[in-house]
Amino acid sequence: MYNANMDKNVLQTYRQHWQAVEEMEKQEASNENIETRWQQLNTLAGLARALGIFQVDDYEDDEVRSRWNRLRAAYQ
Repeated sequence: MYNANMDKNVLQTYRQHWQAVEEMEKQEASNENIETRWQQLNTLAGLARALGIFQVDDYEDDEVRSRWNRLRAAYQ
């Protein structure tokens, strides 16, 4: 026999679970400092470059590095 209340409870539990996961992810992201995020971005860019997905000219590398150094100096 079909029980609509059971389906509703299952869906509510499922939704609550994923809302809790989303909240934890938001908290983790807000706790990461800019240096950690920058390292993660560099890791992804390096992987993309190694796989041939993403190409960056040396000039662009120097420009980005210069911007990063200015930002780091401003927040230290």
